[in-house]
Amino acid sequence: MAENSLIEKLKKYPSGASALGLGIVGLGSAWEGLGYKYGESIFLGTILISLVLVITYISKIIFCYSSFLDDIQDTMRGAVVTSLDMAILIISTYVYRYNPEIGRLIWFIASLVHLIIWFTFTYYRIKLGKLLEFHFGWFVTYGGIITVAVTAKNMGFDPWAKSFWWIGLISVIALLPIIIIRGIRLGFENKYKITIPVVAAPVNLLLAGYLSGIFEVNQTVACLLAIAAFTGTFTAWIGVLRAKTLPFAPTFAAFTFPLTISVTAATRFGKLYPSFSFIAWIEIIITTISVLYTIYRFSEFYFFKKD
Repeated sequence: MAENSLIEKLKKYPSGASALGLGIVGLGSAWEGLGYKYGESIFLGTILISLVLVITYISKIIFCYSSFLDDIQDTMRGAVVTSLDMAILIISTYVYRYNPEIGRLIWFIASLVHLIIWFTFTYYRIKLGKLLEFHFGWFVTYGGIITVAVTAKNMGFDPWAKSFWWIGLISVIALLPIIIIRGIRLGFENKYKITIPVVAAPVNLLLAGYLSGIFEVNQTVACLLAIAAFTGTFTAWIGVLRAKTLPFAPTFAAFTFPLTISVTAATRFGKLYPSFSFIAWIEIIITTISVLYTIYRFSEFYFFKKD
């Protein structure tokens, strides 16, 4: 009886939990990247929390595979499934410090998993005739691929990581105008409006990936990416405020990583131009409040929701 209850709970476990796990570990990484005194301790703590969320979703994939397929076939829920491997990519950078071989292996496997989910999500969009149901949440899958480049420092796969950065850039260039035009002409349902803050993710990932150490930095390119990234972050802040007026859904967690990666991008840009380093500190305060609020709302929704 208890086993059946657990399986039923797993079936209902939302893909948004992986997005929250990604946002949480991204927040810890951001605090450490800023050079905060207790940054490493915060990073380790967020890794442990993230692992609980991520491993639980992996359990759903293993024991409730049909429910997982329902997730990935859904235009909304499926878009955030890749948060799973993106969280693992960030965690691998911590593992690398203590065991480079294992850290590198985890990183490489996670990058392959992202490709598999990337193609699977696209396959189902085509198969189900949902290829035109664009919304900003798609950037978690198509822009999130750049996380491979963001976490690539010292991994020893620079050409591999660069290819992911370029795939992400092409995806962003192709999708962004289409999604914006669709939104202006047709509007978005409420469930899609909560994904608007995700627009900050791809542009900040591009900046953070470009400044990760795998490219020879051109300052003009870096500045152009920074302008796009800061614009995306500001748009995300507005989107978050608007989204909080809408009914909560687990995919609400998708906006946490765009905010955390914006801190990482701003931190790396601040190292290139120290006079702009204050931006990252402003962002980390706003981001921390937003992530903590989302953790509270997610816990309330999943653990205390009345069926």
